[in-house]
Amino acid sequence: MNLSKLKFAELPEELVTGVDTIDRQHAALITIVNHLLASAQEGEGKVQLQNIMSFLNSYVETHFTEEEKYMRKYKYPEYESHYRQHQYFKRFVKDLNNKIHVEKSDPMLHIKAIKVIKDWLINHVIKVDMLLANFLKNQKN
Repeated sequence: MNLSKLKFAELPEELVTGVDTIDRQHAALITIVNHLLASAQEGEGKVQLQNIMSFLNSYVETHFTEEEKYMRKYKYPEYESHYRQHQYFKRFVKDLNNKIHVEKSDPMLHIKAIKVIKDWLINHVIKVDMLLANFLKNQKN
């Protein structure tokens, strides 16, 4: 997938953690979700979904590894809970990939995938990553 053609989304204020690395990664993920949504609306969702899921697989691994590195380095007290949420989403992405390969003809799968990814991302950032970001900012001060 050629990301150079995508206009990167700006994070809405309520999703800005204040940790630059994490915010840049979240913006990239939101860009991909927005691209997937636009592709689905244009009837190209089936083709784009496979490309985006490939990107999402590696991206989630990279992003979660980065967050988990911070959590271990600064001995984040909510590490286990946060880590479990990452594991849940990784399983979701893996299961979704399997469904895409099996149910290629299901047009609603693309819309469902977008909704779940977007909802999880927003919920995770607001409820979980903000706590981590506040903890990290306090540790660095």
